[in-house]
Amino acid sequence: MSSDGKKPDTLNTDEEKVNEFKRNDYEKENYVRVQDYTGEGYTLRDSKEKNREIAIQHQDEVEKAVKEFFLTNYHLNVEVNNIVAAVDGVAVHVESIENPNIHTFAIVPVDIKSKIVHTNQTWSLEGEVEKAIKGSLYVKANEKEFANLNRYLNSIEQKYPVTTVRLESIKNTSIRGYNTQHYFIAPAGKTFNKLFIEYMNNPSLSPDSIVEFFKLNPLDPRYITISIEFFMENENEEPSIDILDEIIHDLENMSNIPKGAYSIYLHDNYIDKQKSIGYKSNTLERSHPNQLIKK
Repeated sequence: MSSDGKKPDTLNTDEEKVNEFKRNDYEKENYVRVQDYTGEGYTLRDSKEKNREIAIQHQDEVEKAVKEFFLTNYHLNVEVNNIVAAVDGVAVHVESIENPNIHTFAIVPVDIKSKIVHTNQTWSLEGEVEKAIKGSLYVKANEKEFANLNRYLNSIEQKYPVTTVRLESIKNTSIRGYNTQHYFIAPAGKTFNKLFIEYMNNPSLSPDSIVEFFKLNPLDPRYITISIEFFMENENEEPSIDILDEIIHDLENMSNIPKGAYSIYLHDNYIDKQKSIGYKSNTLERSHPNQLIKK
């Protein structure tokens, strides 16, 4: 309260200046042009770099253990793309060899005091690998529709001054499952849970068999989120509402793309190198709860 008993309309001016300074300082340190970002500087919260140093000394063992973990538990052949320090170990980012390929991760515990890497205790967050596999199966059953979507999104880059993340950054930082330079997908719900059981019983599911599965188990498009992301191509240029509106309008009128709940994001030119995300206060979007539903 002020001396006259009235509540101030704004924060203290000095406090505002301090907060603004902190934001600008962080941005200067961590925001890089998306065209330059390959994943360098990516860190996990509360991570200990010493864990990574120890794991790298045993890199062959770590990679072997992670590959065995995915093959044994999920019938996936993977290659290791990156090893990142975590709180009590390392996060090992992998990419499946089979098409459509997915990006996910496993955790390998590290004991800093004894400098031991517990490769026999490799694990992954509950549901993450499953989600990635479900997404890949959906793509497998809708190859033509996704090819149409890919062609359209490529055309947007030709038509407007926008760009995407680099493939290297996806390889080194992504845990989003099926993740292209334009979008990533997130399946949910009982239908996908049933599909995952089918996969675990028969990892060689053909596209036709997945299509047949969806005929017998109709999919509610609200349970497959397709998140599209573009960045402005030019440095210091604000996201364009006209470009976002054009993309939304086009997608609304397309009938030959995958069913799903579409979220569309347009960022400025910068990406946070620590978090590997482009979302900021000036990002333009059409997203939950107002996603574009394609039935």
